[in-house]
Amino acid sequence: MKTVAATMSIEFSRIWAYRHLCVHLAFSDLRARFRRSYLGILWAMLQPLLMTIALSVVLVYVFDQSFQEYSIYVYTGLIAWEFVAAGFTLGAVSLVGAEGYLKQSRIPLVIFALKAMIHAGVIFLFAFFGFAVYALFVKPDIVGASWLLLPAFWAVAIFSVTPLAVISSILNMRVRDYQQALGLLLQVAVYVSPIFIAREIFNKSHLAVFTYFNPVAAYVDFFRAIIIQGRLPSTHDVMSCLLYGTLFWIVAIIVVRKNEQKIIYFF
Repeated sequence: MKTVAATMSIEFSRIWAYRHLCVHLAFSDLRARFRRSYLGILWAMLQPLLMTIALSVVLVYVFDQSFQEYSIYVYTGLIAWEFVAAGFTLGAVSLVGAEGYLKQSRIPLVIFALKAMIHAGVIFLFAFFGFAVYALFVKPDIVGASWLLLPAFWAVAIFSVTPLAVISSILNMRVRDYQQALGLLLQVAVYVSPIFIAREIFNKSHLAVFTYFNPVAAYVDFFRAIIIQGRLPSTHDVMSCLLYGTLFWIVAIIVVRKNEQKIIYFF
């Protein structure tokens, strides 16, 4: 136990030493993403809003719900999901352009996944701000004291998604088909999770398995519980997020330890 604790302490110390580089790289990526754009970071608010309107206009008739309630449901699902998806996609490319850094210094690989998560986190915060403004106009009654629990959701989200970014960054270096497969897997995840498909559809007995053991469903339900339903998330959702997050971290640590010394050969 002492050896494991000492190793973890050393790794955290190394990561902390490069914290300024991590933040610099994250905001450099954000500037590059919105460079020469007239609206800039406002696209982080407009993209989920426009997707919500497009989906809701059609699907309110499919699921027989009011536009106000269903659009709120879709909006929350989209911004929560985009953070997860960004962990995978931004994590996947986080090491691709890091050859120069890694050849000059023994920078911890996790730094590049963390900068992807900072990038995704900033986008999420702008998207949530856009949602809050939308909710005040469309369904102001959902804005309440439960929103004070948002930092708890944020902590769980970061804990659960960061190891996925770490794993994704290394897999993309080792398996060049990974990005193609990742796009397909993310599309499948959208349709087997309650992101924009009505939650009651997944409550049916023959579909319940898609949500009960689905970490994305637990994560989205956690978010909607505090933002839409004004209550504490269920024990199942909290425990699922934490258990899956712990499992992801174990896998991420194993993957990093096996590849950190030889990642330079995959460029």
